Amino acid sequence: SVSELISEKFYKEKVFADPELSLEKTVVTLNISKKDMGTYLAHNGYSNFSEFINKLRVNEFKRLVEKRENQKYDLISIAYMAGFKSKATFYRVFKQIEGITPSQYLKSR
Repeated sequence: SVSELISEKFYKEKVFADPELSLEKTVVTLNISKKDMGTYLAHNGYSNFSEFINKLRVNEFKRLVEKRENQKYDLISIAYMAGFKSKATFYRVFKQIEGITPSQYLKSR
């Protein structure tokens, strides 16, 4: 099923960490239609593909930042590991999703 495919690729293989990922690339890789992807996103409460990817990346950033072995990296390096392409996008998306900046998040944990 589409859900199983997406779960495998996005949650297990973490394809969202590819900074060049796009909707087009995803539907070709998964061999599904844009309509199927749209149905999956709507069914799971996402308004679009970007929102889906950005939430996965923010959650991955939060997971990575908790790992002891990543403490040697700065915020932006960890954001890149999570799939963000630029510092500006990372900060904007993180604040939009979490309601605080990445620095505030680190201080609050």
